[in-house]
Amino acid sequence: MNAYLHCLSHTPLVGYVDPEQAVLDEVNGTIADARARIAAFDPELVVLFAPDHYNGFFYDVMPPFCLGIGATAIGDFSSASGVLPVPTALAEACAHAVMKEGIDLAVSYCMQV
Repeated sequence: MNAYLHCLSHTPLVGYVDPEQAVLDEVNGTIADARARIAAFDPELVVLFAPDHYNGFFYDVMPPFCLGIGATAIGDFSSASGVLPVPTALAEACAHAVMKEGIDLAVSYCMQV
């Protein structure tokens, strides 16, 4: 199995509170380069690791790690909305494997992102 890891910081306020144009051009170029590298890899499966500030979680009951076995994007900040195509059986198997290794993992069948 081939694997490819790509890390990229998010910029949720682009289009709302923009930096100077040179910075914005650099960000857009970096995103375009990332898209090209990922497309060239042609992944069969994408695993997304993301921050802790989704609208569907509350900080007073936030688990340290949560795997979305079912997920819906809410479409904030002009992003896409709707049901995300999570392969349920594969996500469940991943959750079992992670917990078997002793990681304190929560799962969500209705994660909102």
